[in-house]
Amino acid sequence: MHKRKLEELIFFILDLAEQTRISGLLTLEEVIKTLTDLHFDNAPMMVTMLQLIVDGTDTEDIRRIGKNFYITRRKLFVICKKYHNLYDDIILEGTLSSS
Repeated sequence: MHKRKLEELIFFILDLAEQTRISGLLTLEEVIKTLTDLHFDNAPMMVTMLQLIVDGTDTEDIRRIGKNFYITRRKLFVICKKYHNLYDDIILEGTLSSS
C-alpha cells in the first residue's frame, strides 16, 4: 500500500472517531451509506465493522468478527504485503475507537 493511501485511511478513521464522539453513533449510519464512494480497498470490512458498532455489538465480538472477516476475505485487499497486517489493524482498531 502506498504511504499516501495509508495516511488517507488513518486521517479518515481519526475524523470518523471525532465525529462520532461529537454527534453520536448514529453519525455512522450516514458514513455506512456513503463509504463505498470513498474508494478504500477495505470498504466491505469497514461497513461491516461500523454497522456492528451502530447495532451495539460488544467490542470484543466486533474485534473477533473483524479478524475473521479479514481472514476469509483476504483476496479483496490489494495492498503491499509489507503493510498488510498494519493496514488491517488500523482499520479494525480505528473503527473500534468509534464505539
